[in-house]
Amino acid sequence: LTAGTGLVFDAVPMPVGAVITGGEVIVETAFVGIGAGATLALGIAGNTAALISALDLDAAAAGARTPLTLTAPLLSNSGQNLRLTTAGLTATATAGKVRVRVQYTIDGKADDVCVA
Repeated sequence: LTAGTGLVFDAVPMPVGAVITGGEVIVETAFVGIGAGATLALGIAGNTAALISALDLDAAAAGARTPLTLTAPLLSNSGQNLRLTTAGLTATATAGKVRVRVQYTIDGKADDVCVA
């Protein structure tokens, strides 16, 4: 990643009717070389930090797990994609990887598996 002002992209497509029930951000590889104050947020357009707010990427060790904040379970109920936003990146990362996991239910579905 190289972006002093950060990157913004829709990272997780969500189906209409989704009710978020859990999830987490897992740091698979610690970030190196991005500059102090680099953060990650997860939400939707208009509320970009609803699920994760300012996860400190330069301080997160490999294996660190940050649970999603579930104060807005109907955040993507009408199908809004989850938006990942980074900020404070002042240099090119020489290493770093995160995994975003989101658990949700859809009314009227008895059994469904989606792998993305």
